[in-house]
Amino acid sequence: MIHRSFIRRELFKDGELIRNYRQGASSIRGFADDYAFLIYALLDLYEATGNVEHFKWAIELQAKMDSLFYDERDGGYYSTTTEDPSLVLRMKEEYDGAEPSPVRCCLQLDCLSKLPY
Repeated sequence: MIHRSFIRRELFKDGELIRNYRQGASSIRGFADDYAFLIYALLDLYEATGNVEHFKWAIELQAKMDSLFYDERDGGYYSTTTEDPSLVLRMKEEYDGAEPSPVRCCLQLDCLSKLPY
């Protein structure tokens, strides 16, 4: 898949997603929703094509998403990492607006947590 290859090549640096691209990748790290929606898309690609590489990358991204955004104490996912010095407060989007929240995507992706990997 051309788009998947582009994302992997241009927007996945040092094991983390990059938020956006315009004449090159930006320095903004991916947010929780970037991870959640890409994981969702990769699972759809795996389901449609049977290409196990999509599935493997989804598992890798889910593990990274958990390490960067998951709230161990209260559950759920923060929208951003702890490493952004400009943030005063880390927010969790627990409701769905015009787009599903990262939590909703992760609930829909619950099958990943049940796999023996």
